[in-house]
Amino acid sequence: MSRSDRHYPAAGAPVPGNKNDMTIAQWCVRRGRSLTTFYNLRKKGLAPEVVGRPGSGGQRITQKADRDWERKMLRLSKQAAARREAERRSQIRAAAGRIAAASPLHHCRRKRRQG
Repeated sequence: MSRSDRHYPAAGAPVPGNKNDMTIAQWCVRRGRSLTTFYNLRKKGLAPEVVGRPGSGGQRITQKADRDWERKMLRLSKQAAARREAERRSQIRAAAGRIAAASPLHHCRRKRRQG
């Protein structure tokens, strides 16, 4: 039996309590994440909510917590995409302004009328 087998139940093993709740290891397998990634997400406050006492081996992630986490990640990715799009548009506008200012037809390069 390897060290990880002693500490984490198999991904397909039944979970005591609600049959839809997952252990952290099972959640990681389901989401294609490593345990290290899960704990890094937890440090950043981005991991799903875990129910149970730490160190008791009874920590579980409910289906509701998993769905809430998925919605939160989707919302964060949309916000990041919106920020990137706003930055891209800002860069386009800045470049257009520099090009316009360099033009010989720009208003600052026209001679004033005497009159």
